[in-house]
Amino acid sequence: MALIDSSVWIDYLTRRPLAHAEILAERLERGLPVATTGVVLQELLQGVRSEREANLLGARLGRLRYLPAGKSTHLRAAALFRKARARGVTLPAVDALIAAVAEENGVPLLTADAAHFEALARVSKLRLLR
Repeated sequence: MALIDSSVWIDYLTRRPLAHAEILAERLERGLPVATTGVVLQELLQGVRSEREANLLGARLGRLRYLPAGKSTHLRAAALFRKARARGVTLPAVDALIAAVAEENGVPLLTADAAHFEALARVSKLRLLR
């Protein structure tokens, strides 16, 4: 199983021929498990242009394994954010939350945003899917 970041979903859904989008396509074609989490769902659904698109995408993503973010996840995300900042890396809080979800569930993360997540991997047990 792998947690898929919204950056990968966006490239996959817009059919951009990029390596991370192709990895996702291959995983889906082979029936390999992929997961999502609340903030990824939110980012994807807030980017659509119509309720019809939102309903279709929501139904499609709703079939994926869902990894929740509880109180401990948010506490872990804050700690990751602080560790990265202490090393001079400023990143969006949402990236720290996604990393914490992946780390807490022991699954690798597939992302197109390598810089932020590589920095988080250096200060945590986050594994990146390459």
